[in-house]
Amino acid sequence: MDETTRAVIQRTMAAPDAGVPYQVHPPEQVLDADLHRTMATLILDGRDRLTPEQAAGPEGIDLELVFLVGCYYAARMQLLPEEEARWASYAFEFLLAVVRELRPEALPTHWRQVFEEQPPQLVPSYEVLHVVGTALFLPSEATGDVDGVLCATALLSTAWQWSRGTESEPVLSFKAGTFLAAAADLDEDPESARRTRGTALHLMRGGLGAIPLDQAPERDAMMAEIIRVQSKVPAAAAPDDGLHAELDRYHRDGDPTELDRIIDRLRDVIATAAEPDRSHRRLELGQILRMRFEVKGDLDDLNESIDRLGAALAGPVDQEIRAGVRSFLALSHLDRYGTEQDRADLDEATVLARLACTAATAASPAHGQRLTNLAAVLTARAAADDDPAALDEAVEHLRQALAVTPSSQPDRPVILIKLAVALRERAGRPGREPDLATAEAILRQVAGPAADPGSGPHALVARVELGELLAERGLRLRASAASPRRFRTAGRWQSPGPRTPAPACTARRAGR
Repeated sequence: MDETTRAVIQRTMAAPDAGVPYQVHPPEQVLDADLHRTMATLILDGRDRLTPEQAAGPEGIDLELVFLVGCYYAARMQLLPEEEARWASYAFEFLLAVVRELRPEALPTHWRQVFEEQPPQLVPSYEVLHVVGTALFLPSEATGDVDGVLCATALLSTAWQWSRGTESEPVLSFKAGTFLAAAADLDEDPESARRTRGTALHLMRGGLGAIPLDQAPERDAMMAEIIRVQSKVPAAAAPDDGLHAELDRYHRDGDPTELDRIIDRLRDVIATAAEPDRSHRRLELGQILRMRFEVKGDLDDLNESIDRLGAALAGPVDQEIRAGVRSFLALSHLDRYGTEQDRADLDEATVLARLACTAATAASPAHGQRLTNLAAVLTARAAADDDPAALDEAVEHLRQALAVTPSSQPDRPVILIKLAVALRERAGRPGREPDLATAEAILRQVAGPAADPGSGPHALVARVELGELLAERGLRLRASAASPRRFRTAGRWQSPGPRTPAPACTARRAGR
């Protein structure tokens, strides 16, 4: 801000009832996109001098800047449609709350009276950046204003970084990601857009992973937005050599000797490899041994899988690899529980699967697969303990896994089938009967046309599951006709009552 403008604002603040900035400007000038970007840029440039918490900084608070931009949003919010006006009003309130706190006489009398009746909230600086960034983003994205979207993204990225460790962090992380995704949509350079979209998804997944499971509407909206962004990410090309290529050949040809060759090769590599490569190869060997167990049923393979994965977990691996090891080790324990029925394996699988799905690794591209593995463990617990809450959690994890798995990913049909199976199981509980229709719709989607010869193994599995579902539904209908009380159960099956949400932080109060 130049010194001439600052002097004018100081005179206005000395006699505010004589008129404040933008109060009598024509609407077209107040709504001008260039002016809006200028106001937002002032906030971005002065971000270290906006609120009382920053008063101890080397330069103190720039109260003239705060006053000017607050007055601008006071004028702007009167001229906007409802959603944009809401964010402009937050900016007005949060900025002028600072002026009221430090120099109330600088506000016009009628504003002071309004604030006496409804005191404005003093918020952290990151919330000021949040609301100004959102107020700029909405019209900028709608009109394809690249500069406006980039400025809004810079404001939200800073807000997210400053909110680390607060209740607002998940929302601001997700929102910064959505703004970056919009910037990628406007980027004419495909490679730059690809990198930006990857960063966006990283932030969005991280935000989603930290939102509590009981906040279903908010999580569902986030999931839908992640699906939308991921639909624009081209599928990664499959590697033409190495383990992935070997597994592709196995899945294509179904030759179990291919697994034998992979296992022999990995054992030889591990014998001579140094760390951390040795731990990485142990992870791969543990996975392949479990696959061979599922084909041949040799318990020695499963025991070796657990040993190899346990050794990998003890090795010098990073957080991402460690999460993958835990997830696959959980599956090996789960398979051994299914064979040996040793409850210790199921408990160990549960601990490992949960540790693999913490918020710290929620941004990983493998998060959907790990959620699916956790759901498999929880489904087994639900059956073992007759626990409906475990099944509810499994369904939620599978839905979240779908949300973070691109439609082009080969694992997506598997997740859909597992979700349908879990819903079919849950449909036997009172009040959950609609789950059966949802499961049927999902299986029909994966199964595709019955006459399609090229539908692949996933479609065949879906058709088998669909046949069992339809047969079960027929049995239920006949049983219900014979005994209307058949499906009534004890109170322990009833869904828990509604929970009282915790007080919302400002980012949540304002909404995403």
